[in-house]
Amino acid sequence: MRKLITLLLLAATTIINAREIDYFADNPQWRMHVTFGGALPCLEFWNYVYWVNGYDTIDDKVYARLQETGTRQYNWQGPPPNQGCSGTDNYSNLRGLYRQEDQKIYERDGNTDIMLYDFDLEAGDTLPDSPILFENNIYVTSIDSILMGEHYRKVFSLSSNVWGTADQLIEGIGFVYGFLSGFPDWFYPEQLVCFYLNGEILYENPEAWAPCDMFVGLEESTISDSKFMIYPNPTSGNITVKTESQSSSHAQIAVSDLTGRTLYSEAWQLNTGKNTKSLDLSGFTSGMYFITLTGENGENLAKEKILVE
Repeated sequence: MRKLITLLLLAATTIINAREIDYFADNPQWRMHVTFGGALPCLEFWNYVYWVNGYDTIDDKVYARLQETGTRQYNWQGPPPNQGCSGTDNYSNLRGLYRQEDQKIYERDGNTDIMLYDFDLEAGDTLPDSPILFENNIYVTSIDSILMGEHYRKVFSLSSNVWGTADQLIEGIGFVYGFLSGFPDWFYPEQLVCFYLNGEILYENPEAWAPCDMFVGLEESTISDSKFMIYPNPTSGNITVKTESQSSSHAQIAVSDLTGRTLYSEAWQLNTGKNTKSLDLSGFTSGMYFITLTGENGENLAKEKILVE
């Protein structure tokens, strides 16, 4: 009997680890750095973050809106006088719409989807065509795995080596040079400094050119959904919703399916500061849903995806 229980526990662990990872859930953040030295003596240092700024549904497919937020810093390296090379520029713009299907990631391009990544590869496979792949002869030399949070993610070693060591591709995270960076870039390679999930470091590049906590000189709240948090996610029952409000106001919280059909809603009186509410999703069938917070004037305050198991 003890042996049977052990086998069952091992099987359950295997099922948990094999569960498909939602690459755009739980507020992922790709923190990036690049130094542009080609314009010497004026150096540019870019520190920026890719983060999920909500979701859109197009043709019954859910896309994550990926925002890029960061700073450009200018540093004069030549003799005086400084030729206008100083200061810091803050910026934030929408990079595009991205979705996951099985172990593939697609980018919305006009009315079609273009595959960026395929993480269902074997050793010896050549990387598939992608708009961010600059060479067509790069192949997988070996595959390992690393525990990140609750899941094991594949780590693909590649035949290329931009800086003298084998380049890597990490499942759901992308190349070590960045999720949306052109690869391989032999001149000004960008670099993934670290990858965050739910506000915690999930992966830190061992060869990073900048500290993981560098960040970009902007308030952390501008690139974080920490003002609207849902957990646990995935869930099979009760969830906790947390949000922050600048003032006392009336709001509406709703649960909808991927087609936008509202399945449940209730009023929520928000107080100034932090607010917490519990929702029971045990009666919902397994699948993906949206939790939406709407203001008293009908404005969309927040929207987050949740998986019910």
